[in-house]
Amino acid sequence: MSIYYPLKGSEIRLLKVDASQEGEASISCQMMVASPLGNGYPAYNALSYTWGSEDTTREILINGLSFSVRLNLYRVLQKMIDSQWLRGQATIGDLWWIDAICINQDDHLEKEHQVAIMGDIYRLSDLTLAWLGEEEYGSHLAISYLSGLGEFEVAQTQEAKAFLLDGDAAKCLRALKWLFRRSWWVRAWTLQEYVIPENFIFVCGDDTFGRRRFERAISWLTSLASYIREHIQLSKLEGYEIAWKRRKLRDRRYDSPELPLCDALVYAGGSVASKSRDCVYSLLGLVTDHTLLKIEPQYDIETDDATIFENLIRSQINYTQCIDIICFSNNMPGSLNYPTWVPYWPNHSSKANDRMAWQSFPSLATVSTRRKSDGVEGGEKASVLQVPWGDLGSLYINES
Repeated sequence: MSIYYPLKGSEIRLLKVDASQEGEASISCQMMVASPLGNGYPAYNALSYTWGSEDTTREILINGLSFSVRLNLYRVLQKMIDSQWLRGQATIGDLWWIDAICINQDDHLEKEHQVAIMGDIYRLSDLTLAWLGEEEYGSHLAISYLSGLGEFEVAQTQEAKAFLLDGDAAKCLRALKWLFRRSWWVRAWTLQEYVIPENFIFVCGDDTFGRRRFERAISWLTSLASYIREHIQLSKLEGYEIAWKRRKLRDRRYDSPELPLCDALVYAGGSVASKSRDCVYSLLGLVTDHTLLKIEPQYDIETDDATIFENLIRSQINYTQCIDIICFSNNMPGSLNYPTWVPYWPNHSSKANDRMAWQSFPSLATVSTRRKSDGVEGGEKASVLQVPWGDLGSLYINES
C-alpha cells in the first residue's frame, strides 16, 4: 500500500511530524494534500537540505505506513519532534514541505510538475529552513563569528575591522573553512531555496542564524580580506565562492526582477547535482524566460541529459538569434558524447563572475538589451560574437 495518491493541478503534500508511541518507529508523520484554491495553501515551512548517501536509511511512519528516509533527513525530523527546537522563531508552524517525502520520487510525471512549481512552493512558504547538518568541527564557533560580524552595518567599517582582528579571529576563520566545506553550499537545488523565500534561516545543530546577517558577514569578510591572512584559504573554497555569488544574485534580483536562464546558469557554475539536468531545472523557479525558451522538466528515462542540454542551447539561439551561448562550451568531459558546441553546465567553473554573464555576454540576457559590445570592469571592452542568423542546422559540427 502506498502513501501516495495522485495530485491534481497545483496541489502539494504537506507533512506534520510527531513522536511515535513507544514500540513504533521513533518518528511518525501525518501527510495531507493542500490545494491553492479557496483560501490558498495553509501556512507551512519548507526545508532546504542535502539528501546525502542512499546507503544509510531509517524507517519512519507516514499515515501509519513504513517509509524509508535517508539519514540526513532523519536527523532533521528528529529535531522537529523537540518542542524546544528553534525556540524564539515565532513563524515556526506544524506543517512542512520536504521534497523527498512530499513528492512521489517514483512518479516522473508528478516529479516534473512539482519541480516546475518548486519556486512557488518556496516563495509561498512562511519560512524556509536550511539544514547544514549537526554541530561539528567548530561549527558553533563559526556561526557565532558570522552572527557577530553580521551585526555591523555598512557605515561601521572600523568596528567590523576590529572584530575581524580580534585575538580569536584565526581560530574562528579556521572553523569557517570547515563550515563552508559542507555539501549544502554547492548543491544545485539549494540556490533557489536560498534566494527565493522571503523568510529564511540557517540551522546547524542547535545554532541558528539569519540570511541578512549572514550576507552582511560575508560582505565584510570579502571587503576586508586584505587584513585577514586566513581569507586567502577561505576564498579558495568552492562553498565560500558560491555563497558569495548567491548573495550577489539576491542583490541582482532586488535591483531588477529580470533574470534570464543563461545568466543564472553562468553564475551558478560549480554547483553539484546527482542528475546533470538538475543544474538547469534547479534554476527554473528563479529565472524569468524559461517559458519563452520552452524549458520544462523532463525525468522520463527515454530523454538523456545530452538531449536536454542540446535543446536548451537551440531554444536560446532561436529566442535571441545569437550564438554567443556556445562560448561556454569548452568544459565538456572527454568521456561524454555531447556535441562540441553544447556547454556542459555541471562542469562550468564556480569562479565565473559578473563579467562572464550579464556584462561580458549581454546578448545572452535579453533580445531587447543585445548589443555588440559592453564595458566591463577595468575599462576593458568585451567582444561579443555576432553572426548573421542562418539555419540552425549549420551549428552541427562534424565530429569526425
